[in-house]
Parts: sequence; structure tokens; C-alpha cells
Amino acid sequence: MRDGRYYAFDPGTETRGTVEITRSEYEALLPSSRRPFLAISGMFLLGASGLALATGELRRADRARTDPRPAGGNSGRALSGG
Repeated sequence: MRDGRYYAFDPGTETRGTVEITRSEYEALLPSSRRPFLAISGMFLLGASGLALATGELRRADRARTDPRPAGGNSGRALSGG
């Protein structure tokens, strides 16, 4: 919005660039124009959290494979008692 007028980007080949539109057209475009950004950020967060979980599971599995714990209930640690 500039000087009380509403503008939108028109990707058409004939009028590529910003074009002046009415307020009702502007309000109709506003919610739908934000929807892809929410979906993109949601997919990014979903992918990042899945990657973090997978990395943690791979590290845990690799550690269990390369460093077996001795048999017994205390994982090889000495019991401290008093």
C-alpha cells in the first residue's frame, strides 16, 4: 500500500510488474498469498526435526554396536555405598 492505493505483483507477460488493484481485490489476495510460506516453513521444520531424530538414533545405534556394555545391572560402574 502506497499513498492510500493498493498494489499487487502481476506475473503475466503483458503487464509484468506491480499493478494497482482495488481494496477488495487486495484483501482477497492477502490470505491466499501467505499460505505457501506457511507450508514451506512447516515442511522445513518437519524435515529438520526428522533429520535430528534420525541422527540421534544412528549415533545411539553406532555407539551400542562399537562399545558393548558388560553384562550386569549397573552397566559396568562400581557401586558406591556407605
